Amino acid sequence: MDNLTRHHETGHPAPMVQPAPSTIRALRNRLGWTQEEAARECRVTLRTYSRWENDKSKMPEIAWRWMAERAGVPEEWSPEGEG
Repeated sequence: MDNLTRHHETGHPAPMVQPAPSTIRALRNRLGWTQEEAARECRVTLRTYSRWENDKSKMPEIAWRWMAERAGVPEEWSPEGEG
């Protein structure tokens, strides 16, 4: 686990901030993926992926970290910081 994923004082894994559905959607769009492509890349069904973007269930941390890594953005990325 790299330093970005560890708490700066304790060295324990940093708690994940659950991305908002709009942030999940924005990251998918940044990657240029459809929901079907994102589901395939995350190895989940389209229904499961759609539920993440529609706030029906929470996206697992591993899936968010993987998508952020693929997009080349930090896990704390937010579309509001883009211009």
